[in-house]
Amino acid sequence: MIKQKGSVLYKRKIIAFAAAAILQFKVMQLPVDFDDLQKRIYIFVGYNQQYRPLWDGRDGINKIDKGSVLMKIKKKIIALAAAAVFGFSTIQTYVSADSSALALQVDDKPFVAGGDVAAPYINRDGRTLVPLRFISENMGASVSWNGENNQAMIQKGDITIYVTVGLNQIVVNGSNVDMDTSAENTDGSVFVPARYIAEALGAEVNFNPKENKVYILSDTTNNFIAFGLKPKVQFPFTIESRGLKVTVNNIHVYPVDSPEAQEHIKEYKLGSSNPGTQHYFMWANVTLENVSDDDIGYPSKDWIKKWEFMVSGSNRLHAEPGIKSIHDTVNSTEYLWAWNLKAGEELTTNVGAFSNHEKLTYVLLQGYEKDNIDSLYPLATID
Repeated sequence: MIKQKGSVLYKRKIIAFAAAAILQFKVMQLPVDFDDLQKRIYIFVGYNQQYRPLWDGRDGINKIDKGSVLMKIKKKIIALAAAAVFGFSTIQTYVSADSSALALQVDDKPFVAGGDVAAPYINRDGRTLVPLRFISENMGASVSWNGENNQAMIQKGDITIYVTVGLNQIVVNGSNVDMDTSAENTDGSVFVPARYIAEALGAEVNFNPKENKVYILSDTTNNFIAFGLKPKVQFPFTIESRGLKVTVNNIHVYPVDSPEAQEHIKEYKLGSSNPGTQHYFMWANVTLENVSDDDIGYPSKDWIKKWEFMVSGSNRLHAEPGIKSIHDTVNSTEYLWAWNLKAGEELTTNVGAFSNHEKLTYVLLQGYEKDNIDSLYPLATID
């Protein structure tokens, strides 16, 4: 007999699984090679502040630092155990969410339910479906309907998309694209999973959990509007500070527990100096160009700070990568950590930063000019 999720026996099994996960910590192998960390010093991106080395180079592993690493690992396992206890009810709540409360906006155009078109909803597969005509036409595309084939055709410039009701596949410029759910006909209107159509039309999709709102954005250089911020500049955006030209090519902010943030955090094993206190995560693609006659970089002979991001406050919790190859690579094109540019050289790479402020109010780029005078460049604010 299959036990229901609400049964006592089911809960006991989950709690037993959680306890086993915690106990497993005692016998697990520490996934950190401390011997390889000798004499390493880690630098905050963009300004002169050093992390304490895990190895002091004289008396072996620093027991306090090693203990802190062990504690972090233990906390992660306890968090996973807690997720085992509570995760199922959370997922179930998401799938059965009140679809009438789900909002939709394309750029600055909010969807208003009413008339013959139903509101966005979550289907039986737990996927968010949105009205095809609304999102397509508000992204500058035209929509036509073929009743015999039960098929919609979307056209925008040189892009042609075919969507057939009941199929979990669309055709984009002659190529099949698989979806994780199918298009549906609801009250006479075609509803589709937002991400596939938006991305086929060159847009991106963001979800704001606080507003329970789906945002489809044609400008993929930033997603500020999805989190209540108004862009103040156009990207790419460039400043010059102390012989270093910094260009922000694109920049995005996400709740730290969002799938988008977690994808970057997990890929590069990113952490901060204050773990467990982050609320938002910033990810930016930047180009650094040395326009001076001297070498510029961190770490290098030049320790004068040039620039940094500020996300909703004075805390600049730049994300430290946990991947050894990035720590060992100067001028990594994957993630900005150690860098050193000779005169005339440039580097395009990515950088992440955390914010421990609960409310996202602004994103700034700060430059340091001559005589240590700060120059603040608002990238986005709430007004």
